[in-house]
Amino acid sequence: MTKRDPITGGYVYLTVDDIEYRVYVEEAGVGIPLLLQHTAGSDGRQYRHLLCDPEVTSPTTCPTTASPSRPTAWSGGRRSTT
Repeated sequence: MTKRDPITGGYVYLTVDDIEYRVYVEEAGVGIPLLLQHTAGSDGRQYRHLLCDPEVTSPTTCPTTASPSRPTAWSGGRRSTT
């Protein structure tokens, strides 16, 4: 059997100033949201160890966004905001 990380990923749509942005989000866990926000020049990969830790993700849901420089963060020729 193949072992899998508990991390799921997909696009969410956010509307800011009447402009809809498509943003790639990865998350793990259930419970109270704990936003894992990265700094400019990095992305959610720096949180892999937290997203895979059941002590962190059992009481919380941990979403993190992709960096605008990652291909998954692009939206129809326009960069998504993170």
